[in-house]
Amino acid sequence: GSEPRLGTPDEVLSRHLAETSAWFEKNIPDFECPDAWFTRLWYHRWFVVRRCLAEPSAGKLGGPCFYAGRTLEEHAQVSPFGHAMQLAEVRWLRDPAFARGHVRSLFDNQLQGRAGFFDGEFPVVRVHRTIDHWYAGWVASEPWELDLVHPDLAFLEALLPKMERGTQGILDWFDSD
Repeated sequence: GSEPRLGTPDEVLSRHLAETSAWFEKNIPDFECPDAWFTRLWYHRWFVVRRCLAEPSAGKLGGPCFYAGRTLEEHAQVSPFGHAMQLAEVRWLRDPAFARGHVRSLFDNQLQGRAGFFDGEFPVVRVHRTIDHWYAGWVASEPWELDLVHPDLAFLEALLPKMERGTQGILDWFDSD
């Protein structure tokens, strides 16, 4: 059999641009500003968000999530270090599935007991493994912040035990008295 024809480079580029534009049109919040520079900054930031979007649906990353970057292999991971900053932006996407998937990427891999530096630690997550990382951000508060934009009481209640475990783990580890 013959290979399917992808088309000319111009056709491939045209399809890619159309698909990317459609994703932005469907997902990012509307924005109007008289300052052209600020408008350009707005859309550039959403370009970076889209660039970091991953949908591996494999191993430890079962849904959409946002990688730390795309330029180096070690950036192909969800990190608790940048998670809060990423979620602060992606929670505004029209489809909450992206932000909820990003939250699940850490919460589904939360460490328990002595598996991490502290009980409830949120590790760095790659498709096939987690990496113990003692960054003590307030990942546990992020589902609530997402709920302020896209309310879903069932989603929030399902994560509540892990939110409590993460918060208590940080308090026990860093402020045991």
